[in-house]
Amino acid sequence: MAQNLFIVFFFIWLFCAILFVALVAAYLSNLKEKWLERLSNKRDLKFFEKVLFGLLSSKQPKSQKGNPILNIDRMTGHQFEIFLKELFKSLGYRVKKTPDSGDFGADLYMEKDGKTYIVQAKRYKSKVGIKAVQEIVAAKSYYKAEYAIVVTNNYFTEAAKELAKKNNVILCERPDLIKLVEKSKMIMGKIKQAKNIKSQNTIRKGGAL
Repeated sequence: MAQNLFIVFFFIWLFCAILFVALVAAYLSNLKEKWLERLSNKRDLKFFEKVLFGLLSSKQPKSQKGNPILNIDRMTGHQFEIFLKELFKSLGYRVKKTPDSGDFGADLYMEKDGKTYIVQAKRYKSKVGIKAVQEIVAAKSYYKAEYAIVVTNNYFTEAAKELAKKNNVILCERPDLIKLVEKSKMIMGKIKQAKNIKSQNTIRKGGAL
């Protein structure tokens, strides 16, 4: 009987040990995921600020400095998605980037003031046609979002505008994007200025001590 009791306790201990290891592994995996996400967000923000206030490449002429739309025109599609993610975050939206594959036609999922939005990013060298509108309409249904937006650095065709109007899709083309960028630049500029003032005050206090 003592032997049977020992076997029971052994299996209970083994189960607890396995459960503990599994919980620790899950915790560490979650911690790593959060750390990588934080690192990615920090990198994305740095890229965004570089576009707003500087140059993407030292090879670009100085005449382009201070004109973010010219930098946007040279972005890859992936960079444009990252830029828009940080742009909308600076405008007060809570933003999540959808998976790079299997996004069902949406690149960003956003929330603000209790409303939900999906965004499709189109960094094009030519006008954006009806396909983009069709994709975002399908994505709106999939994500159960209230609003659907297509953002481009270019312009939309008349057919795309007509289809968007009939499906309540918000189109944000070049002039609209420039306005959003200018608004964001003003907000980010104020934040940077406030940080600089705070940093200077801290240095002065440290010097006084």
